[in-house]
Amino acid sequence: MPTAEVATHVRAALKEAFPGVRFSVRSRTYSGGSSIDVRWTDGPTTNNVDAAVGKFAGSGFDGMTDMKYSLNTTIEGRRVLCDFVQCHRDVSDEWRAELIAELERVSGHTIATDPFDYGQRVPVHVDREGETHRMVETETEYVNTLLHRMTAQRER
Repeated sequence: MPTAEVATHVRAALKEAFPGVRFSVRSRTYSGGSSIDVRWTDGPTTNNVDAAVGKFAGSGFDGMTDMKYSLNTTIEGRRVLCDFVQCHRDVSDEWRAELIAELERVSGHTIATDPFDYGQRVPVHVDREGETHRMVETETEYVNTLLHRMTAQRER
């Protein structure tokens, strides 16, 4: 089954799993393979979307050996020719502002609003559930790392 046709199955699975969420699904073919890129803003976590559409990938990748391997995936009895389904979640400016406000509240520090200047360190920690906690002043983490952890673990 060609990659463009697999993309129609990916769209259907996303519509069923996440009604009302808007996704961009694009297929690409290149020398050595093909892939489908799924992109959305806010909404479900990347792990949840991966769980819904990862089953459409026809290949995997072993980082230890730096090798692509076949998964022999089939849809409707036809072998999938799409190598990878890659999911990319974007964060809206509105949500980023809410998260920055939460970090400022918890840390007691003002954080720069320049989205490219999150190299600041603040005494805040994000736990496995995405909850934000104040740390002692000597323990600090980078704002961009904190934002990544918060958005990775929270739906919106």
